[in-house]
This record gives sequence, C-alpha cells and structure tokens, in this order.
Amino acid sequence: MARIFWMAVGAGATVWAMKKANEAVHRLTPDSLSGTAARGALHLGDLAKQFAQDVKAGMAER
Repeated sequence: MARIFWMAVGAGATVWAMKKANEAVHRLTPDSLSGTAARGALHLGDLAKQFAQDVKAGMAER
C-alpha cells in the first residue's frame, strides 16, 4: 500500500513540475516577453500622463 501511495505522490509531483516548466518556457518566449514589455511601457505612459495632470492641477491651484 505504501508503494502505491509514493508512486502516486511521485506521479503527481511530476505532473506539477512539468506544468510549472511549461509555464516558465511560455513566459520566456519572444512573443510573451514583447507583450510584457509593451504592457509595461503602456502602464509607464499612463503613470506619466497622470503625473502631468496632477502637476497641471497643482499649478492651477496656485
């Protein structure tokens, strides 16, 4: 009974490890990296735009 338990644990660990490895490989593909960089650049642009609006509003209060 113990052998079957440990065999099932090993099979489950193997499936989990393969899933994590495939996710890591997918995250490191050129398409995924470029998409991540593009989203980061858009977010940075949004933050800069918000900052400029805050500065403009602060200057208008003075």
